[in-house]
Amino acid sequence: MAIVYDGAYTLLLPLIKRDQLCLNARRMGILNKEGERRQIELLEKAGLPTRIKDIDTSKIIKALARDKKVKEGKIRFILATEIGKVETRDDVPPEIIKEVLQEITI
Repeated sequence: MAIVYDGAYTLLLPLIKRDQLCLNARRMGILNKEGERRQIELLEKAGLPTRIKDIDTSKIIKALARDKKVKEGKIRFILATEIGKVETRDDVPPEIIKEVLQEITI
């Protein structure tokens, strides 16, 4: 499923960021449980994966830290606030990022 480049799962980053869009937002208190459920349901209806097998969370976090959208050392995420609305945030705590990665791992 993943191609490893320089020790990072580079092809998984778009999937991880998409899933984190709603999972991080719920944990940050900007998306309610119903909004999260609806977003995941839409991803599944579109045939997009919502879980990943066998990832090394530390490698993913390192890859996220090298992403082109990192600014001033902070990983920026686009977080859903509701269906069709998003916010760009750079204050997602590392603990939440790790929790989300663990939650989307099969």
